[in-house]
Amino acid sequence: MLLQETNIVQVIKYPENQVLIQNPITPIDLKKELYQIDYLRAVAATGVCLFHFTCGNSKFLPHYNLIYETLRFGYLGVDIFFIVSGFIICYSFPKNYKIISFFSFFKKRLLRVHPPYLMSIALTILVAYTAAIYTHNPVHVSGLNLLYHFFYLNNFTDVTYITGVYWTLGIEFQFYIIIGLLFNLMNKSVYYLSGIIIILLFLNWIKIDTTNLILEHTPLFCIGILLYFYLFDCQYPKVILLFLLATSLAILGYNQTASFYTSLFTICIIYIPFTKNKFIQFLSGISYSLYLVHIPVGGRVINLCLKFTHNNYEKYLAVFIALVVSIITAYFFHFIIEKPAIRWSKKVKYFRAG
Repeated sequence: MLLQETNIVQVIKYPENQVLIQNPITPIDLKKELYQIDYLRAVAATGVCLFHFTCGNSKFLPHYNLIYETLRFGYLGVDIFFIVSGFIICYSFPKNYKIISFFSFFKKRLLRVHPPYLMSIALTILVAYTAAIYTHNPVHVSGLNLLYHFFYLNNFTDVTYITGVYWTLGIEFQFYIIIGLLFNLMNKSVYYLSGIIIILLFLNWIKIDTTNLILEHTPLFCIGILLYFYLFDCQYPKVILLFLLATSLAILGYNQTASFYTSLFTICIIYIPFTKNKFIQFLSGISYSLYLVHIPVGGRVINLCLKFTHNNYEKYLAVFIALVVSIITAYFFHFIIEKPAIRWSKKVKYFRAG
């Protein structure tokens, strides 16, 4: 999901076979701090949470309720995540560097996202089996299903994920493969970049009866990639801007009106200079953990509150409680599970000066 990059040790080889190891730096330090990314992550994660809390249980809020009708668009936080992912993966590379090992790049991304993902699966199963003791609803998770989860294969099968948000991680998994293979080519010249964007947009026209493959979502990732090259690494800004506009219009042409407006919103936010906000940074920092745990934790809070809420105002309070409990859980999950994964991923180097 839209994950913050960590410190990198820059190693530069000289013709005399000398190696200079500079102080640890972060890619963001090489450019500037983008506080707007924090705002986008915070909005996206909160929106997805509120969507699942209000619309995930059809018995909770009546349809055509104002709150329901507003928060039902929270699913568009996923679109924001995809755009930011395309942007931030490119942004994380120091300028004029290139990937020297696809497998090292892929290993780094997996070390960053996979351990929290696996632990969230364990948490989800634990909560489900604990709840089954009181609800007497049987829970069964097969070994084959867990194997599919481990390799993100549910996106390619009829086997459903045990939590509804995991399908997006499967999309991210596919994106990491594509960007790992193509980034050096895209970074070579605007012509290669344009050609790759055209091919990806063309693939989006392939009609498939599933949202679990990256084909349907390529324009969103492309917008993020184009935004990066337009803002930070562009010799032909008019060409990139033209492709950025064409990609946004392509989303509208695919009858994805809501995604079109979401992409415009995201583009505008990235252009707007934001000031530092500690609470927003906090939400941004735990956004991946919040995304992983809000259904097994906050969803259970909503189900529990169904027994005790008798009017809409009490249900609104239940949504607020579910969000707070999810944020608190995400904080501890981030501290205990996600931070070690960040440290592990720091140790993998995958690029050099090009």
